Amino acid sequence: LNSADTSLQTAMSRMQRVRQLTVTGASTLPPDQRESLAVELRSIQQELVNLANTRHNGRPLFGGTTDDAAVTGSGTAFTYNGDNGSVLRRVGPGDVAKINVTAQDAFFFAAATAAVLGTRFARTWYVRTLVRSALSPATAA
Repeated sequence: LNSADTSLQTAMSRMQRVRQLTVTGASTLPPDQRESLAVELRSIQQELVNLANTRHNGRPLFGGTTDDAAVTGSGTAFTYNGDNGSVLRRVGPGDVAKINVTAQDAFFFAAATAAVLGTRFARTWYVRTLVRSALSPATAA
């Protein structure tokens, strides 16, 4: 549980940084500063993928009951490779508790595959693209 908690807290911290970079990128910046923001956003996107693929005792922490990487992909196309299987542990006589959360739930996949802006990974790519192209979300619509 500590590994999952640490990974999820780190993911939340990185998404807060994405928010900060989005606000900064929406202002008037010279191209070199926009490129710097875009590079950092790409790095955060990869960090989120790595966090979603965290392993504990040789098994994917957010993959349900599968052995494969929980998430694969890049840009706006990411696939959740896990399942919705529950990892249960006995916590008392006749009592069990679910001790896992899937990447599908933690990182907002709408279905088994997601090539839409509904994942945290894809949203990070979208923001990076806006920053790099010197558009703000308001003018991109």
